[in-house]
Amino acid sequence: MPRLSVIVPVYNVEEFLEECLDSVLAQSFADYVHLIGATPRYSKALANAADPEAYARAITSAGYATDPAYAEKWLAIYRGRRLDGAMHSASTTLAGVAPPLDGEP
Repeated sequence: MPRLSVIVPVYNVEEFLEECLDSVLAQSFADYVHLIGATPRYSKALANAADPEAYARAITSAGYATDPAYAEKWLAIYRGRRLDGAMHSASTTLAGVAPPLDGEP
């Protein structure tokens, strides 16, 4: 089963974490998967799914976003230290608040 990381800031709102996680788990990504998989213009992006940079550029050039700088903005987040820091912070916070969702340490 594919995994998905979700970054949730919980500083001073820990009491809402369970409700937040329930909401995230209830959401479906099936529409996104269907849109990308069933739309021929995204076939080049799918062919590059293993390469995040090529995927972001192909999605943008196929018209997924109206912002012509979408891929570069996405890649700046992907490459940035802020994402790593946020992911580390979230995993540290969750480790002290809730067990991993799949039961793994």
